[in-house]
This record gives sequence, structure tokens and C-alpha cells, in this order.
Amino acid sequence: MSVTLVLQGEKFVGTNKSDFAQTNNCTQFLAANSSCTVSVTFTPGAVGSRSAKMTPTSTSTYSPNPVSLSGTGQ
Repeated sequence: MSVTLVLQGEKFVGTNKSDFAQTNNCTQFLAANSSCTVSVTFTPGAVGSRSAKMTPTSTSTYSPNPVSLSGTGQ
């Protein structure tokens, strides 16, 4: 099955969600069999293990899966 994905953005969730940010080259409509790139930056707010999840949001029932993020603040 090929469907066009209507992207609404990305949402960070989790205890340390403010430690992560994203940029992307995605258009609002992502055609079937195409791709875009999402880059995530990590700026720890404290020392130690930090984690969150990034969930791409979409109007489609075929939304991408959440991505687990982690890093260590120095």
C-alpha cells in the first residue's frame, strides 16, 4: 500500500524532553516512497543520563513510530 503522509511536526515527550531539539527538511506532504531528514540536537540541562522520545505527528493512521533519544550530560 502506498499513501501520502501528512506531517504536522514532531513532538518530544519524557522527563528530559527540553534537552532535545530538532530541525528537518520535511515538507507538509510526504509522498509514498519518498523521505526527509530530521536532525536532533542534544543540549543537556543537567549532569547524568538524559532521555526522551520524539514522536512525528501526522493525520495519517500510518504515522511513523516514536524514536527513543538518550545522552549523558557532563
